[in-house]
Amino acid sequence: RKMREPLTPDQQNEKLKNVSQLYEKQFLREMLKAMRGTVSEGGFMPANNAEKIFREQLDQEYVEKWGDRGGIGLADMIHKQLLDH
Repeated sequence: RKMREPLTPDQQNEKLKNVSQLYEKQFLREMLKAMRGTVSEGGFMPANNAEKIFREQLDQEYVEKWGDRGGIGLADMIHKQLLDH
């Protein structure tokens, strides 16, 4: 069995950056979910299950796009904190 070689500083930096971005996206998902929970369903007809699933998928797509465009800066702060320690 071959032992795992240590990561180079560039590889380690890239892994930390990816983890920071994943954490930010998860934070955004939870934030959006909480925000949706504060809005009462109104309108002429109540939302059915298909609409709820579509809304969740749309929210997921929003989060992915926000994260790809730099998010809210949380990933950068987390990445910096991880590099400092």
